[in-house]
Amino acid sequence: MATIQQIPATVDVQLVKGDEFSWPLVFSADLTDYTLTSGIYNAGLNTGTSVVTPTFTVTVDDTDPEDITTTVLVSVVETQTSSLTAGGNYRWWLRWVSPGGVTRTVVSGQFRVQNP
Repeated sequence: MATIQQIPATVDVQLVKGDEFSWPLVFSADLTDYTLTSGIYNAGLNTGTSVVTPTFTVTVDDTDPEDITTTVLVSVVETQTSSLTAGGNYRWWLRWVSPGGVTRTVVSGQFRVQNP
């Protein structure tokens, strides 16, 4: 029997509590008119409820019309990372909704915070 999977790419993040941090994600797609959301949740509580909602910017690189890529810059600021417990069991995710209304979690991973 065949197995069909739609699993998000894994990107693990590790940072120091109280630091600001940004990481770029490059997609081989034009994300114009897509809605993007992202969050960090406590996986130890297994609720999936975001404890921090990262901010993000979307940059469409259309310098070569034959090769459209989109860079999504996900970032967290000092106040957000200060609210997390060092050594906690956190995960993060990035989800998009296409102009046609299709929702997909495209990236997720561990989000580790350590003391300075």
